Amino acid sequence: MHNRNLLVRYKLTISYDGTDFHGWQVQKDQRTIQGTIEEALNKIFDTGIRIIGAGRTDCGVHALGQVAHINIETQFPTDKIKIALNGNLPLDVRIEAVEETSPDFHARYSAKGKLYRYLITHRYTPFTRHYRWFLEKSLDYESIKKATKLIIGRRDFTPLAGSLEGRSPICEVRRIELTRSDEEIIIQIEGDRFLRQMVRRIVGLLIDVGRGKRTPEEVCLLIEKKKEFSYQIAPAQGLYLVKVSY
Repeated sequence: MHNRNLLVRYKLTISYDGTDFHGWQVQKDQRTIQGTIEEALNKIFDTGIRIIGAGRTDCGVHALGQVAHINIETQFPTDKIKIALNGNLPLDVRIEAVEETSPDFHARYSAKGKLYRYLITHRYTPFTRHYRWFLEKSLDYESIKKATKLIIGRRDFTPLAGSLEGRSPICEVRRIELTRSDEEIIIQIEGDRFLRQMVRRIVGLLIDVGRGKRTPEEVCLLIEKKKEFSYQIAPAQGLYLVKVSY
């Protein structure tokens, strides 16, 4: 009997520096992560392969553990696929792992949660300008902590979304952790799913509270849709997709 190639689904874990990309999703005449990986796949396998990500990241957002899946016909071991992909990818994208998975696995719809990290620095240097948000130190951390407790929970997060894009506005923010040192603030946000710009909007709102522009009480009124007001959106360069859970 002759060996036949079978259509196999693979799970990819991906890291990337989002600085020079116009986000994850393929866009005409723009450099994107999805488009870059698909170009590498098509060089290797000489066929049109589409990669499906766990979610889209905006222009300038980074990833330590983005997840995607592909369907390909190949008898190559997973380690050979990883080596071949990394050999055809630019230095700002890296395939961290390749795993053969079930045909039922879906990078987006099988996901149970995501963890994001946002980095803020109090010390500006040219070397971190694409990877941190520079802020002065004068922040009220106690008010920020009070506001985080009000955001945690399962609810309609429309007031903290850029757009719904036809998706349900109901999300669960499971935890928000803030750690700080003399030079840096790290905000970690974990939830079952996030709406467009939701993490950056949460961070921007928390910083507005820390600067005294808004109060924790106003945050409560905003998320309960009892009051509307503008607030800043944290810039993209400080945001990292750390992990997708399944």
